[in-house]
Amino acid sequence: MSVRLLHVRPGELAPWVEQLAALERDISYPIDDGRDRFVISHGAAYHPFFSALGEAHFLLALEGDRVIGCVAGVRKPVQAPRGEVAAVYLGDLKVHADWRGRRVPARMMAKALAISLGDWSALHWRFAFGAAMRGDRGDVMRSVKGANVMRLGSSFATLDMYFASPATLAGLDVSGAPATPKSPGLDLSPAEQRDVVSTSGSKDFVLRSTGKPWTLVHLPRGPAGWGESHAAYLRRGGEQLVKDGAPGPACFAIDRRLTAERGFLKARGLEPGAVCTVYALATTTKVRGATWVHLATSEI
Repeated sequence: MSVRLLHVRPGELAPWVEQLAALERDISYPIDDGRDRFVISHGAAYHPFFSALGEAHFLLALEGDRVIGCVAGVRKPVQAPRGEVAAVYLGDLKVHADWRGRRVPARMMAKALAISLGDWSALHWRFAFGAAMRGDRGDVMRSVKGANVMRLGSSFATLDMYFASPATLAGLDVSGAPATPKSPGLDLSPAEQRDVVSTSGSKDFVLRSTGKPWTLVHLPRGPAGWGESHAAYLRRGGEQLVKDGAPGPACFAIDRRLTAERGFLKARGLEPGAVCTVYALATTTKVRGATWVHLATSEI
């Protein structure tokens, strides 16, 4: 049977929610150097996580009335070295196991591009990006071969993701911490002004070891919100979480190019527990010269 592609907005997603939830339960990711795994749950309505980020769109791949793939797109502004840029964040790309290796992701992405070009006045963008978690055999881009619209993009940044207890961060010794970088960067989460964020109910990481949602919280601020240093921000966030009684762990990401910050964390016994790659396609010069990229883990 052939596959048809359906573009829907959040208010039209309800008939497909159960199948989308089943599809994401079939895909797991390693954490803690493979000692555990998690699956993602976007909650009862599925779309609120994406709708909270910006103008959300969904593209479903259907075999008859069966959902065999999906991708979400969120139109939102990002802050580049040379000013604000209209962007689209592509995420939640997944395909049922029966259809992997059959170019479904390429068809979905080509269709998404055609939809945006077909209504450019309403759906225009100058920077398209996505975040891919690294699994046992790499990430989603490992299967991209041949003539494929996904090859238009390239790796823009590699982010180390850390998981630490609130108490550890609250007690972090920040003496000698490198100052917040003044070099130009690309902030993909500029609207986030909170020091700590929970996505409970809208995006949960369900641990395979327990079958229950991870009590994960996020420290989502980029350099503009760190204060004097990244370490100072981590301690500030840890102190808030301890005060609130949040069990954690707390999650945050940092661009691998910020070697001073990563070296400081390593010296304090903090090592990354996962890796995420940001892939992007830019049609503007405003993003040139970025020496770091920030994406809040609460949005990944």
